[in-house]
Amino acid sequence: MEAAQNHTSLSLLCSWSGGLPSPSLRWTGDVMKAEQEETELQTNLQNSAAILLPSEGRIPNNSLFTCIGAHPARKQQAECSTRTYIPPAEPVCFAYVTNTQQYLMLSCSWDGGAPKALVWWEGPGGQSKGGQENSNILVLRYGTARSGKPYTCYAKHPLMVEAKSCRLTLEAPVLLTQRRVISVYEGSDVQLTCNLRANYLPANDITWFNNQGVDVRDTSKYMLLQTSAWANLTVRETDEMQDSGEYRCSTSNAVGGAEINVTLVVKRYPMPPNATLIRATYNSRQRNEVELEWQVDGTEETGGWTGFHVEHQWVSERPNKRRSSHISQLQMEERIASQDWYRTIIQDPGSRSHTVRGLTPTITYQFRITPINHRTIGHPSPTKTPGTVSELLKDNNTSKI
Repeated sequence: MEAAQNHTSLSLLCSWSGGLPSPSLRWTGDVMKAEQEETELQTNLQNSAAILLPSEGRIPNNSLFTCIGAHPARKQQAECSTRTYIPPAEPVCFAYVTNTQQYLMLSCSWDGGAPKALVWWEGPGGQSKGGQENSNILVLRYGTARSGKPYTCYAKHPLMVEAKSCRLTLEAPVLLTQRRVISVYEGSDVQLTCNLRANYLPANDITWFNNQGVDVRDTSKYMLLQTSAWANLTVRETDEMQDSGEYRCSTSNAVGGAEINVTLVVKRYPMPPNATLIRATYNSRQRNEVELEWQVDGTEETGGWTGFHVEHQWVSERPNKRRSSHISQLQMEERIASQDWYRTIIQDPGSRSHTVRGLTPTITYQFRITPINHRTIGHPSPTKTPGTVSELLKDNNTSKI
């Protein structure tokens, strides 16, 4: 038994080789009586019998056909049977990509049934494939499939009037993010999100590119967490100059690619208010410790600072040192200009005094105070050179006279 006339009819063939004279063969079955009365479709050939049955809904599912053979040398007739039936399930379609990512394979099958079903593909832009029995694979070059256009597999069986079908609609990936623009203050860690919207054809891994267009990997600067459906990028210790800009996540599949930009705006904390040193005194005759006291401009309620930088710098050596007489004024100014500021960080915004220890008694220093607001450094105060308590009292008495 086989399908005929483009799977619209059944062809039954029975043969019995050998014998003299030739045997006589005929087909029997309930559905055949009416057909044989209406048409002369059964043909008795030498050693064989063939019949063509137009079906398309006129033959019930699971019909039995029997070929009966008779020969003068046999007392009993010989027979063989065949049964026709529709495949029990529905046609199945799916797509997959070859390991080398060269081809996209669209597979369709309708297994079972007798005779076998005819399966063929119809797709957009002439991407189709003619009929094959049981299964059919449409091979497309990677990246040539039409996004959003249906690819339909049709499956035809002689017992059915209408063809069955299954459909694949392939889509390029679509990426989503929670926020397209993210603002943070510098020094903070910030997470950028990228999610793959569910679509039929699987996508490759999601890749992040930083604001310089460089492929991001796990480093001390970046932390990357990802699955097949999402990838989150954390930028650590953000810096206004280094990290602000456009970040991009990207992916692709056999249909096409997608990318989405996320703008990161790293802001500096506001400038803190100014501070003024109101006292700088040695606390002993050894002149190796200086007590500092300062005040912050504005009211305490306004806030806007998180700490202070207390700095000191070498100014000159005491004039009674013998070697100082050999240093010219120009050399002295050059030495002062070349001196570094030694910094102490005060992390308590409520602090208003500090003692600097470990100073050299023969050196004259100058001090200044600078407010800070997180990473934003304010303006340094005017410098102040310390004196002893007695010197300060003497200066105060002189000013009163």
